[in-house]
Amino acid sequence: MSNVAPISKRPPSSAPRLLAALAVGAMATLVGCRGEDVTFDCENQAMNFLRTIDAEDRALRDIPDNGPFPVTMTLTEDALNRLVAGIIDDEVPFAGTVPFGVLPEGPGEAEFEANDVPEIIVRDVEGCRRCVILRVSFGVRLDQEGDPLSSGSGFADIAVPLTLEAGDGTTTVLADYSEAFIDEWYLSVYGFDSDKNEILAGALKLLMTEQIQEGFEPLALFSIGSWSIGQGDVKMAARKVFVQGDQERLVLGMATNLPLPGEAGLDVETPLPEGVAIGVAMDPVLLDTMARRMMEEGEIPTRYNEEGEADADGIYGVSINEIEAGGTGSNLNTDFRVWRTAEGYCGFANVSMPVQVRLSENMKKVEVTAGAAILIPGENEGIGVAAEEEESLVDDNQDLVATFRAALTEQLAETLNFEELGVEGSRVIFTTQDVVIDEAAVNTHLDFQIFEKPADE
Repeated sequence: MSNVAPISKRPPSSAPRLLAALAVGAMATLVGCRGEDVTFDCENQAMNFLRTIDAEDRALRDIPDNGPFPVTMTLTEDALNRLVAGIIDDEVPFAGTVPFGVLPEGPGEAEFEANDVPEIIVRDVEGCRRCVILRVSFGVRLDQEGDPLSSGSGFADIAVPLTLEAGDGTTTVLADYSEAFIDEWYLSVYGFDSDKNEILAGALKLLMTEQIQEGFEPLALFSIGSWSIGQGDVKMAARKVFVQGDQERLVLGMATNLPLPGEAGLDVETPLPEGVAIGVAMDPVLLDTMARRMMEEGEIPTRYNEEGEADADGIYGVSINEIEAGGTGSNLNTDFRVWRTAEGYCGFANVSMPVQVRLSENMKKVEVTAGAAILIPGENEGIGVAAEEEESLVDDNQDLVATFRAALTEQLAETLNFEELGVEGSRVIFTTQDVVIDEAAVNTHLDFQIFEKPADE
């Protein structure tokens, strides 16, 4: 006997029902009194089982370039600043020497240099929907023929487009300085005020923009990895970055090579709860499709023997009807079908099993467990009808369902615990704040700490 919860009729009755071991010795007597019934015919049910499995589209695709996107990663402005502070500090894109026009003493030069770590500001930038702002404080020194004349200071809001670069299993978010430009700025030096001398200030802004574009290579900010599930063939990649100035955040639209239905996709405008740094959202249909793919790869068994163990030649089978949001509370619901396909008295029974998705006690990950499997009356054939109707058929063997339950919840947990975000030279340690499920998405909310990675790693 397994220690998992028994299968009961839906709604549950006081007596548990047969499901996993639908063919026990007593079945011969039961079917004998029913006479000929094609739904008990094993050849017929074996063909039905194969047709059901073959009808599922489990083949992987090329990862699409465009939305709608079944997975999104959202980073707030604060999270972005914390994440890449060390990266931008090493290469502040504001330095150079430009002509300063005619001074009372004659022609001079202005040498600019950033003097602090830039701040990333996520706001709308006219003419550049994929730009974020790097606000840089700088110092400026005026020279004439090599002799210092004066010094001053100012700030610049540099509009920097974000681009995506696909790598080997990762997608990197780049700050593309080759197309950056100074959106707003202020400069005060040697009696010169940029607000009061717009012509000279405009010329200086153009010259410094050229210095930025020509003097700085694209900078890798952070990388997004793929899943680590199954045999490694299921992939996911960021395909589009949305700069949402009104919500002060970035949203990465992510696509996968799983064969998702055409309507799969999330609303990239969905807000994050207050205080959440990073949100990862997944369309629930992704979990359904992933589970079917894991059955194709053998990570979730499709065939079982009489002991409930995975067995390619077993007489029992399992197929998934649907995994969907909408179970009790913030959970999923799994409907599946258990088949008997050989050795007399065959058929299938449909079963519903709630899946609980919750935060682990140490707040390190999302845990997935499953409740009691419940027989769904009125939708079964052959031996499944017998399980539904006969009070004497007690489910004494839960091993098949236990094996399926364990494999399914393991793969769901692997999928939901997606934290593949990295910064070169740093170690990012995540804390899972909560996981919330609604009809539209499974939402995981994260915070993080970032540490310098040891040189030997």
